[in-house]
Amino acid sequence: MDKPRGQHQRDMDQLVVVVLLLWSSGLQAKENYNSTEFVRLMGGVSRCTGTLELKNLGEWRPVDFSDFSLKTAAVVCEHLDCGSAVSAEARNESSARSVWRIKPDCVRHGAALRQCVVSRPTYSTVNLTCSDSVRLLNGSSLCSGRLEVKSNQSWSSVCEADFDQQNAEVVCRELGCGPPSVLQGALYGEVEAPVWSKEFQCGGHESALLDCRSSGSPRNSCSPGKAVGLTCSELRRVKLVGGASHCAGILEVSHLRKWRPVSHSYWTLKAAAVVCEHLDCGSAVSLEPELSGKSLWKIKQNCIKSGSALWECATSGFSSHILKLTCSDSVRLLNGSSLCSGRLEVKSNQSWSSVCEADFDQQDAEVVCRELSCGPPSVLQGALYGEVEAPVWSKEYQCGGHESALLDCRSSGSARNSCSPGKAVGLTCSEPVRLVGGASRCAGAMELKQGEWRAVSHSYWTLKEAVVVCEHLDCGSAVSVRAKSNSGTFLWRIKSDCVHSGSALRECATQSYILSSVLYLTCMDSVRLLNGSSLCSGRLEVKSNQSWSSVCEADFDQQNAEVVCRELGCGPPSVLQGALYGEVEAPVWSKEFQCGGHESALLDCRSSSSARNSCSSGKAVGLTCSEPFRLEGGASRCAGTLKVKILGHWRPVSYNDWNLKAAAILCEHLDCGSAVSVKLHKSSVNSVWRIKPDCFTSGSALWECATSDYSWHILNLTCSDSVRLLNGSSLCSGRLEVKSNQSWSSVCEADFDQEDAEVVCRELGCGPPSVLQGALYGEVEAPVWSKELQCGGHESALLDCRSSGSARNSCSPGKAVGLTCPEPNDVRLVGGASRCEGTLEVKNLGEWRPVHDFHWTLRDAVVLCEHLDCGFPVLLQRSQESSMKSVWKIKPDCVHSGSPLRECATSDYDISILNLACSHSVRLLNGSSLCSGRLEVKSDQSWSSVCEADFDQQDAEVVCRELGCGPPSVLQGALYEEVEAPVWSKEYQCGGHESALLDCRSSGSARNNCLPGKAVGLTCSEPFRLVGGANHCEGTVEVKQGGWRSVGSSDWSLKEAAAVCQHLDCGSAVSVGQRKVVSLRSMWRITPDCVHSGSAVRECARLNLFFYIQHLTCQDSVRLLNGSSLCSGRLEVKSNQSWSSVCEADFDQQDAEVVCRELGCGPPSVLQGALYEEVEAPVWSKEYQCGGHESALLDCRSSGSARNSCSPGKAVGLTCSEPDRIRLVGGHSHCEGILELKYLGDWKPVFVRHWNLKAAAVVCEHLGCGSAVSAQSEDSTEKNVWLIRPDCVKPGSALWECAKSGYSSNVLKVTCSGLQAEEKHNATEPDDVRLVGGANLCAGTVEVKHLGEWRPVEESDWTLKAAAVVCEHLDCGSAVSVEQRQKSLTLVWQLKPDCVQSGSALRDCVSSSLSFFVLDLTCSGKPIRQKYL
Repeated sequence: MDKPRGQHQRDMDQLVVVVLLLWSSGLQAKENYNSTEFVRLMGGVSRCTGTLELKNLGEWRPVDFSDFSLKTAAVVCEHLDCGSAVSAEARNESSARSVWRIKPDCVRHGAALRQCVVSRPTYSTVNLTCSDSVRLLNGSSLCSGRLEVKSNQSWSSVCEADFDQQNAEVVCRELGCGPPSVLQGALYGEVEAPVWSKEFQCGGHESALLDCRSSGSPRNSCSPGKAVGLTCSELRRVKLVGGASHCAGILEVSHLRKWRPVSHSYWTLKAAAVVCEHLDCGSAVSLEPELSGKSLWKIKQNCIKSGSALWECATSGFSSHILKLTCSDSVRLLNGSSLCSGRLEVKSNQSWSSVCEADFDQQDAEVVCRELSCGPPSVLQGALYGEVEAPVWSKEYQCGGHESALLDCRSSGSARNSCSPGKAVGLTCSEPVRLVGGASRCAGAMELKQGEWRAVSHSYWTLKEAVVVCEHLDCGSAVSVRAKSNSGTFLWRIKSDCVHSGSALRECATQSYILSSVLYLTCMDSVRLLNGSSLCSGRLEVKSNQSWSSVCEADFDQQNAEVVCRELGCGPPSVLQGALYGEVEAPVWSKEFQCGGHESALLDCRSSSSARNSCSSGKAVGLTCSEPFRLEGGASRCAGTLKVKILGHWRPVSYNDWNLKAAAILCEHLDCGSAVSVKLHKSSVNSVWRIKPDCFTSGSALWECATSDYSWHILNLTCSDSVRLLNGSSLCSGRLEVKSNQSWSSVCEADFDQEDAEVVCRELGCGPPSVLQGALYGEVEAPVWSKELQCGGHESALLDCRSSGSARNSCSPGKAVGLTCPEPNDVRLVGGASRCEGTLEVKNLGEWRPVHDFHWTLRDAVVLCEHLDCGFPVLLQRSQESSMKSVWKIKPDCVHSGSPLRECATSDYDISILNLACSHSVRLLNGSSLCSGRLEVKSDQSWSSVCEADFDQQDAEVVCRELGCGPPSVLQGALYEEVEAPVWSKEYQCGGHESALLDCRSSGSARNNCLPGKAVGLTCSEPFRLVGGANHCEGTVEVKQGGWRSVGSSDWSLKEAAAVCQHLDCGSAVSVGQRKVVSLRSMWRITPDCVHSGSAVRECARLNLFFYIQHLTCQDSVRLLNGSSLCSGRLEVKSNQSWSSVCEADFDQQDAEVVCRELGCGPPSVLQGALYEEVEAPVWSKEYQCGGHESALLDCRSSGSARNSCSPGKAVGLTCSEPDRIRLVGGHSHCEGILELKYLGDWKPVFVRHWNLKAAAVVCEHLGCGSAVSAQSEDSTEKNVWLIRPDCVKPGSALWECAKSGYSSNVLKVTCSGLQAEEKHNATEPDDVRLVGGANLCAGTVEVKHLGEWRPVEESDWTLKAAAVVCEHLDCGSAVSVEQRQKSLTLVWQLKPDCVQSGSALRDCVSSSLSFFVLDLTCSGKPIRQKYL
């Protein structure tokens, strides 16, 4: 019977598919079998030497020399089954030709050579030589490893007994390495491998090991550890040329058989030391740049430090400057902390020897330090830098000290050839650093010597770095750091982190052509403070005759201290006391200073000789100078504009979020009292210091936090003059101290009363005193105020009060005045019906302003109501001003930290103002929310508990309503802790309709306390509801704060809905959706994380604007508890407002089908007791008799059951399967198309919002469609959709639990890879990548669709490895070729190959660019796009 024409065509197409697949498989198999046939070496004397060629795209081409290293060559040699790579040289072409370039990074990661190939034009190709028959395996370089020899196409190890030194010389020569340095077994691992069966008998002159004579050896195995391990020395690949000796000149490195100079960039002496050591020269002495325009090697010093050989770190490049290096010829210092310290060794006759102390003196040391370009010798002593068993220099040096090199000195023979232990010369030379052009050697431009003296760049330097230099120069403290213009010469650039690392300065220096600034430093000549916390504190030392001496307290007074602090650029002395900064055994200054206090330097003061030459323990002067800042323009030195002196400049400080906390530290530094106010003063634009308060409060000095800036907002600060409170929890509490005659004294309780306290609290800007009691804030051994204060209470300052002399000069323990002033009345609610409601205003800096609505919630507002001594917050509202106004911005988290409100306030402008209502007279304490806790009632300004006997359900209803909560759910004592507190003395008699508890009638009650556990504990339900539905378990969500307000749609899913349904005592959550409103409305925003945090919903609510209202549907009568999803758990049924478990004996499979259907789940999969925990709960007393077709369990017939309990493990546990609720529609197979979800009986598309492939993978897995290929947005007309958050979608989770109803004009299109062959044949090419202009759909220019636009992809180092990802993505087999095609400049998408290979989606790797070159790609297979009818 003839087939229909269409059927015949389909049969032919299927046959073509089979043929193509077999052909492709055959090609791949053949290619794998002949894998070496795409690499060859041509034109050499053997198959292991010649011009390297690769076959790609059916074409043999030579390989580009660029970036080709011996490491890459080793991979090629191994691939060819040749031995080790011996050399790789450039072969210059007469004209540019097309070649293959091998990316070395790709090869090193283990990829096949062909996958690392890109097409390039070049003038230089690779000539490669591999050894024919020997190789070294598992070594640290190409010149070390376990020896293997090749014969008859197989490799064998060699036994030590059959191999000697002459054989080793031949192998090393054959491999292009230096002479053998180590010949030993077991160095490079053991393997079970064939063993060479002949003994080699080389003469040592042969060019290859297999050219040597050999005799048969009976062995065929080696004892463990006896296989030959060989280390050949490296050939000379580093040299210094053009200098006075082989240890000086331009650094050149041989890499890939090319000698080139090295770029000067970023080299330091520390890196250069490696080169000097490699050349067997001495220490690195200097680095200089030399002009050049040649091709060069770039070598990064961090690569050198890693231990790699220089040539392994070299890359080709160009630079205008090359590196000139000088190493010492014949001396070096080993094992020191820098190049200028260590054990001295001298070189003679190509060997290094130590020197004995007895043959070396100070003048000899000066010559060595000069030769090494270091500073003068500072330490000359044996055993400082370790001992070694080494040859000892046999001559005694007799230097005059002026010689330029140690070997230029005269010497006499010495009989010794060894040193006693610890007698080998250890030498420390000082750093070659100086300050020039200043008034003394301790001031001027900083210069550093490396060969020649050169200035240092100002970049990166602060006083912190200057300290290191001043100390090094044996000057005093650092005083200033300045910048001066540079005339355009090379400078040394020294980074601050290197200075602080402890490295020598000259080892941190790199040369840089800097047109900016030269560094000028000023250090003190003759005084310094050591071991202090800042530059302005420490143990005092004075310098005279080049040595530093401590000073005894008895020879130093306050006027002397003032001179020292002024000399150091610090503020006046604040502490002068011995033993503060450690003791040292040091010389003591032998004169008594007699300063007048006006001198500019301590050594300008008169002095008289002092007989002492030592100090008693703890008597060396310790001095703390105040920081150099001051308050100017105020009524006293403790008030005014804050000015700071830095680098010699006094400038004001900008107002930059400063608060009283930071100001308190300044007041303390100024030896003023407590901080009273921080104000912003407007001025014309000024040069200012910008100091961030958080930096200053972290313990840093002001000058360490300062940066130069311009501002018209200046900081004004007021501190109290003469009183302060110490060790308190805020600025308004602590132990009282009073200042008189520049010293602070405590006050005894007996000399201080309530009126005195009122004056102190007022003076400090705090509220009236609340606590006056000793021993609250710690005791100190301090002077005691000797007068009794007699304030009237109206005075503005304590020292304005009258006082009478008091005989006391000490207090009994615990009797020093401790004072707590409450925070001032700086918070209020205005414009409301009472003082507990209205617009929130805060008084700060003397100004009342409203507070900006800055994401405040009821939970945050608790602090505010508590501060006002009102109850708890009931309502938060936002009011909008008609125009911007000055507000205080207060962050809730600052308030939660315990800081007073005024300390958290910063100035701002806004139109959004916070309105707050607190309860007047009731509160619930210690509960889990604002609607639960122990009840307290306020009357006559005090709070009292209430006894259960005086409080009933109607009273509870009133309280819950007054607090803005829902009806009472629990009324019981002892729920929320007991306290010893006053008890309300009246019995409430509420009708239940009153708006406040104190509006209720009451009768006197004789009680004044409660029995334990009888104080009222009350839990009110949360005030939210569902409205507009068929019952109370369905509708839009509303929350009550004052009035009822809708909740805006905020990414809720069934997971969030389940929490709400449970709270409403409804059953399981069935659906989440949204309802659109006509216009933008103010609603509550409640985030999913708030719902899951366990917080009450209304406590998380913040006002926001929405177009959509949240809608929920819960079940009224069945629920599953404690399951892993909404479709599993222990079954409970609701009747007469209570929930009951069901016994297995009263429930069968048909009943289960009804429950699963009612909950919107799939058919029951597991019906078994004890799966989901047991509870002591009522048991349903009827047996269900469902037919299985009913829509709800309570619609089923039932018969009475005698049981009222279940045996353990017999309560029904039910698992319903997930319904088949997702599909992809409109694509070429069931694995591609618009994602639709069936939920609540409706199939709707899914809205896309930030969907990613990870979320799409869950869909593909659920459909049995392999992995996700793409997930993208499709435009549509606005329609009803399911909204799904991608972060909710996880492997194993049900999609419908994450869904809510909504509207959108965007839907989600998903493409999965597919699993079955027919699905793959039907799959379209993913619509975000395609190949165009080729012979078929699997060849052509790569184009990617991104941001709605198709563009070609730029060819940028693409390899077959990266191309394979695209071919696989297109279902086009493997990658066959990658080509670069030139066209006119065009917009392209740039895709980085390493990103593509990482597994990221193509569009995640996309960036926009312009290019002349686009990517052409050929894949092996042609996708079959036939649709099956």
